[in-house]
Amino acid sequence: SVWPLRVATLGAALAAASLVLTGHSRTHSAHGLFPLLLGLHLLVVAFWFGALWPLVQVLRGETAAIAAAVVARFSSLATRLVPLILVAGIGMAWLLVPDRSVFERPYGLLLLAKLAGFTLLMPLAAFNKWRLTPALAAHAPVALPTLRRVVVAEFVLICAVLTVTANLTAFYSPDG
Repeated sequence: SVWPLRVATLGAALAAASLVLTGHSRTHSAHGLFPLLLGLHLLVVAFWFGALWPLVQVLRGETAAIAAAVVARFSSLATRLVPLILVAGIGMAWLLVPDRSVFERPYGLLLLAKLAGFTLLMPLAAFNKWRLTPALAAHAPVALPTLRRVVVAEFVLICAVLTVTANLTAFYSPDG
């Protein structure tokens, strides 16, 4: 049924909207553009992060053929959506960061740590997309356990990036 998907989509949109309607979004001078960038950023991160654990479950419990089809579908969507995280993040940083001196303060250092975490995720995602997904579709015996481990590593790394982000947004401001 499509009903649970609609409820989940509505829930994700409401959660993103709650974050978009508070904090920097409400006070920033580019109040029209910033919420759009933040909303895009949040929704794509939610898609990526939210899909990883169910993906691990599919890789653990389904046949290689079903797992290959699910991974191929996820990979196709992620390839188009995940770059938007970087695009929106750069746009928000452009709007928020007053000058380069911010990178000498905790806010800027945490922002750089967040970017470094995202940068570390890209080779894992590329390895999944270009090596492991085709290997899984070709029924290579090593593909399934390797893909399972790499997806878990992605999950853990995204958790680290989210932890950095929580500290960044809860305790620091680009202005001070």
